[in-house]
Parts: sequence; structure tokens; C-alpha cells
Amino acid sequence: MSTRDSGCISIPTRLKITRQLARYIKGQRTLPWIMSYDDTDVVRELYCDQQLTSLPIHYSLQTKRSAKELIIAPYRLALPQRLHCFKGKRPS
Repeated sequence: MSTRDSGCISIPTRLKITRQLARYIKGQRTLPWIMSYDDTDVVRELYCDQQLTSLPIHYSLQTKRSAKELIIAPYRLALPQRLHCFKGKRPS
């Protein structure tokens, strides 16, 4: 199994950065924040104590494809109601 994917950063380095970002962003107690991330098991595990809403997206710039993006926010931040219709849905 290769430790590189199609990007320039190795997979172990990417996971380390992803974990560091999760620790930092979840430590923000006063600033409101919202982010989107690829819907993966690793991201879901890192942010399991936050609001997670799966949102279907369609890429069309280079290669047409569909995917799922996670909208992540702390529970103290109210997400728009129309996002809640996707809550809990997993990529197929």
C-alpha cells in the first residue's frame, strides 16, 4: 500500500495535519466557526462531538462526479434548517 495519493502530501502527513486542525478548531470556544470537509470515516471520528451534516455536491470543472461533503459546526452554532434534511446521511 502506498503512503502517497494523487496529491503532493503523503497520507500520514495529511492525517497528522487533519488531526492538528481538528484539535485547534474544536478548541475555539468564543469564535463561531463552520467548515466543510470530505465525508470520510476519519473526519467523522475526529469531529464526532460536533454537528455533522452530510451535503451532496457535484463536481463539474474537470471531471464530472458526485460526492458528499460534511458540514461541521459546534452545537452552539445554529445551522440553517435546510441543511438538517441531510443530517446523518452517508455516502453511497
